[in-house]
Amino acid sequence: MSALDVDQDKNETELTSEIDELSSYLRSIPARLRESGAFTSYEVRLQHLLEALLTARVKRTLYRYQTTIDESSLTSEQHATYQEIQRLLVSTERRHEELAHDYLRVVTLLNDLMAATHQHQ
Repeated sequence: MSALDVDQDKNETELTSEIDELSSYLRSIPARLRESGAFTSYEVRLQHLLEALLTARVKRTLYRYQTTIDESSLTSEQHATYQEIQRLLVSTERRHEELAHDYLRVVTLLNDLMAATHQHQ
């Protein structure tokens, strides 16, 4: 097992552990409180962790194939397909990050709006 494999195993283990802990915590909160929006940032974090875990697993799979693929033996079409897979993975990872940040901004703005609305009442 390479150092990269060990790092990836550790990263996936940490992600899985955090996902389990956060999921358990959110399940322990009564539904009416969860639905109030007070725990939205935790739900966003959970979604981000799940996406990060999925991305890590896809990257690991790609890495495993990358170590067994002799790129010099690929046809130009196969090489183009392989490069497209790599581009899609990077794009997906970036999109997940952007969506998580956008969602947190929306939740923050909504919470600020709700707090301001309650102060004026």
